Amino acid sequence: MNYKLRGFILAEVITVRATSIFFGVVQKNNKLVECLIAGHAFQSECKQVSDSVISENVALTRRDGKKMDRFSLLAIAAAQSCFEDGKLTEKEIYGCEIFLGNMTGGWTYTEPQLRKLHSEGLLEISPYLASAWFPAAPQGQVSIHLKVAGLAKTVTTDRCGGAQAIGMGLDRVRANYQLVLCGAVEAPVTPFVEAAYRKAYSNSDHLCEGAAMLVLEKASLQSAIDENRPVLCNEVSRPLLASHCCKDELDEMLKTILTAQDKENISLVILSMNDDVSTKKDVIQLIQQTINSRVLNIIELENIIGDALAVNSAAAVIAAAEFIKTKKHSRVLVISVGHQCVSAITLSHPEVLLE
Repeated sequence: MNYKLRGFILAEVITVRATSIFFGVVQKNNKLVECLIAGHAFQSECKQVSDSVISENVALTRRDGKKMDRFSLLAIAAAQSCFEDGKLTEKEIYGCEIFLGNMTGGWTYTEPQLRKLHSEGLLEISPYLASAWFPAAPQGQVSIHLKVAGLAKTVTTDRCGGAQAIGMGLDRVRANYQLVLCGAVEAPVTPFVEAAYRKAYSNSDHLCEGAAMLVLEKASLQSAIDENRPVLCNEVSRPLLASHCCKDELDEMLKTILTAQDKENISLVILSMNDDVSTKKDVIQLIQQTINSRVLNIIELENIIGDALAVNSAAAVIAAAEFIKTKKHSRVLVISVGHQCVSAITLSHPEVLLE
């Protein structure tokens, strides 16, 4: 081996050490690729994760569970599953940092309590309401119950929140923080949230709950190759000043994030966005004009697994990582478009980085 190549092999990259995903249609990260390839249309009976699946993965007392919103229960289950997938030691878990995205907060706890407030009065409100509903609750509950002592933050924007949390995790690992748990969690399947969603998007058939998390770790390129770990290359996120600016912002982002090799070799784009047909058409057209690879597949995530809001942008990254691990694709682009932000993330198989 020449010295130049040997030095590159020893170079450090940001790898995906572990993943976990909990949706009504899929609860195993290694089944996600199979689910997306099959491409079956999302069915409304799959809006929620089975209670038995959550209870299997959550080591909580019944009393603790009663103090939490459903999105915190999902977060603990997903984080625990992720740590198990990566075989993290207690010491590694203790030092891990947490970055989670969330768009709606905890309405499965809040909505019944608000109904009690109006029908029965203030004295009937649970004292745990304040700590159960707010968007940062999952991050705190994961820290407490899984004994994670590192820095913890919550990103609350729009459906790009999960991707932005992963981007923050990427920056932290680049800055030499060893391990970061990042992703997103939502539990928006309540009458009030569904009514709001219907007002925005005409129907709520695709609205669902979910959790998607991954552990990022810095490793040598050689280790990444040996352990078949996907490499998280870049993340860019920008605010949208107006919905009609989406295509222009995304165009600028792609110019920033994509290398010449990316444009020639990306064979899969995973797209997470709402069902605004005109905007989606423009985004897909821009992707097709930008990527020059001979074969290009585009997966529209919401059509298959449902719309779990901020979780879908994180689930799209996990899907990209799983496609890379199975060597079905070597370079993948993930694009998330919300009403406030737009985000893009690139992932690669480590062997491709030697080319």
